[in-house]
Parts: sequence; C-alpha cells; structure tokens
Amino acid sequence: MTWVNYAIMIVAALVIQSFFSMMEMSSVSFNKVRLQYYKFKGYARARWLIKLMSRPGRFFGTTLIMVNSALQFGSESARQLFISLNLDPDYSAIMQVLLVLIFAELAPLFAARKHAEQVAMFGAPVLILFSKILTPVIYILDLFVRGFNRLFGVKVASGAYLTRDELQKAIESREDPFAKQGDFEAASAQIFKLKAKSAKELMQPLDEVNLVSDEITVEAIQSELSGCVPIYHKNMRNITGLIYPRNLLRADAKAPLAHYSRSPWFIAESTSILDIVRQFRTNNQTLAIVLDLSGLAIGVLALDTIINEIFGSLESAFPQDKSSNIVIERTFSGDTLISKINAALHIQLPDDGEDTLNDLLISLLGHPPAKGESLRLERLELKVLETSLLGARTVLIKTI
Repeated sequence: MTWVNYAIMIVAALVIQSFFSMMEMSSVSFNKVRLQYYKFKGYARARWLIKLMSRPGRFFGTTLIMVNSALQFGSESARQLFISLNLDPDYSAIMQVLLVLIFAELAPLFAARKHAEQVAMFGAPVLILFSKILTPVIYILDLFVRGFNRLFGVKVASGAYLTRDELQKAIESREDPFAKQGDFEAASAQIFKLKAKSAKELMQPLDEVNLVSDEITVEAIQSELSGCVPIYHKNMRNITGLIYPRNLLRADAKAPLAHYSRSPWFIAESTSILDIVRQFRTNNQTLAIVLDLSGLAIGVLALDTIINEIFGSLESAFPQDKSSNIVIERTFSGDTLISKINAALHIQLPDDGEDTLNDLLISLLGHPPAKGESLRLERLELKVLETSLLGARTVLIKTI
C-alpha cells in the first residue's frame, strides 16, 4: 500500500472519531424537555434517541467502542504512513495526537455543544444502527461489568440517566442560544426557577390588598364585590375568611359577611413556590394567605400570580392605553395618610401634607361621615363602609 492509502485511512479514522464524539456530546447536551416534545410530536429520531439514552450502557458503549476502535486504527495507519515515507514511526504519535486533539475532539465537541439539537437529530439513525450492530459486544461487556460489581459488592446505580438538576441545567443554560428559543423552553425554565423562590417573594403585600371587616353587612359590600376578598376581624392582619361574589347571591342583606365567608388557606412565608403549586392542584383554592413567623398575615398569593410568573403577564400580549383604563377598587382605613394612598394608587386626592382619609371626608362633606355616605372626585368614588366615634373607619375607593 502507498502512503496515499494510509493517509486516507487516517482521515477516515478521524471522521469516525469526530462523528461519534459529536453524537455523544450532542445527545447529552440536547434539551431533554425539547427532546420529549419532539417525541410527543411524532419524530421517530427523537423516539430513537430517548430509547437509546434510557439505556446508558448501550449508548456510551456504542460511542466509546467506535471512538477507541477508530483511534487504534488511525494510530496504526499513522505508523505505516511514516514507514512508507521512510520516517521514524515513533514520531507518528506526535502527529496523531495533534490531529485527534484538534479534529476528533475539540472542534467536534464545541460544534456539538453549540448545535446539539441539529447534530443529535441528524446522526441519530447512524448511532442507532451501530448500537444494534454492537449489541452482542456490549452485552458481553455488560455481563463482565455486572459480574465484576457483584464480585466486589458494588451496588449498581439506578437506570435513571437524568436528574432534576441536570434537566434544569439543560434548560436554563444561558450560553446555549437554542435554550432561549420558543415559549416552551421559556416556560420550562421559569418552572424550575420557581423552586428557589418562596411565598414571600411572589406575594402581594397586605397593604396593597382590598380587605373588608367581618362586621360589615352583606348589603354594604354586595354591589361593590367583584372578586375574592379577604375579610379580617378587628386587626387587618388577622384574616379570618374569604368572600366570593357567588357566596352572596342569596345572602341575607342584613347579615354580617362573616356568616358567608370561606375558611382561608394559610401558608408560611418560607414555603417553596413548587410546594404551593402542588397544593393548589389538590385543595381547589385560588388564593392563599401568607403568614409571618408570628402567625399574622403579611400578604396574599394568588394562583394567577404564579401562572403569570411562569408564562408572563397576558397583558403584555394586548397593549392598551393604561392611563385611560385604570380600574381601582380598594378599601383603606380612615386614618390612612392621603399621601400614602396617592402613592399606592397613582392618583391625586387633595392633600395638605398630613391629612388622613377621614380628614379629607370631613373637609369635603362638611360633617363627620356616616356609614353608607359617598362622594365623587372626578373619576373616583369614596364610600364609607364603616364608622367609629372618630369618623370613617373603613373607606372604599373605586373608579367610576
């Protein structure tokens, strides 16, 4: 054989090593959630890859046998090439190491890591073919390894080849451009990010929530109720129930709200969001009351909030002129400073600096406010829900 033949054999060996090195790296780097998605869509190559990777012994056995066989074949071809050129064959190892390192290891691995999805799907049929051809060899090697492990009392690990952390890393890898494409990967990444978050991080603080006293009668709030509202007993941090509009459809107008409230679902501020999601699925609730270490309410967490955290706010898909469509419906204590209300609701109620909501009502009405009284300021209505000896105790502010 001439030196040309040996050179061709060296190139062929490098191609084989490069291909199977790329297949190993691309298959391991392939977004596993994406792979399952392709299987669900009916892609045969995705189904083959999943089946092969579910048996890591056969998967890695195929790639390692082919890579090492090609390496040995290429090394011997390099020696024969040097002999045919009347060169010292001992120096062939230097050339072969450089060729293998560049063209069969570094370049293929970088390419496979960057284009994992394309490489894995392209080479899947060839990988499956060789895995079937090498089945007898891999089976014999597997028996030998099992016997060796049993002889020395080594326990064989579970066949699961993917841990949750590995899956998360595959999805959240920000250096992989393909991990950023599509809503599917984005939602999957957000789900795994939630495991590091607690209820306190996603909750809506209590001072931003529309609360109602349990002493208020049904008729005082029935026409104003538009969604689930927590009710409290004396102290706003002492949440005792939840009121839904449907609970008041046949309610006695003179009865207190407490008679028609539902028991709230309480969670600790440190509870994991993933744990809360699991509980949402089983307890048929849509709102949770978040408690601090002392057992007092500090906020609420709605199922919608978690959904928006995963999929993003639906409002972003339907941009509107928010300045003309702001809807406000909140209750405040009468001693709340006007400045705080303006800051919280982004409105401009008349304020002289230290005025409270009760001061504003007395100033505008000309007398201490009575229960049920209301007044309008431009697009806002202020309605007194509760009174005390000092004036308004609870006031509803809403847009009209």
